Amino acid sequence: FGASRHEDVGKVASSNLVHPTMFCTYILESKTSGNLYIGQSQNVSDRTTRHNENREKSTRNRGPWQLLFSKCFSTRSEAVRLEKQLKKWKNKKRILAWIHKEQSVWRIPT
Repeated sequence: FGASRHEDVGKVASSNLVHPTMFCTYILESKTSGNLYIGQSQNVSDRTTRHNENREKSTRNRGPWQLLFSKCFSTRSEAVRLEKQLKKWKNKKRILAWIHKEQSVWRIPT
């Protein structure tokens, strides 16, 4: 990925960041290291804040974090399934390519 494609990835995060009956898988990127973090939550906005305030052990002192992508589902099991699939890949380029593909499906042609 070139820099411009990577920048596009972060610009199209889901608008369903807070929904009491939705379960979202989300992908954060560390602004300092470029590492990705993949998780799931019903409130992605609050969860991102918790990561950035070092209140999450798994990401403590590794941020700041920016939200690259989120995808929401009607059940927690669907969100967990996607979270596990993405974590198994362990390849940042593959995950970023998947994000780009997912976003292009939902873009309206101009």
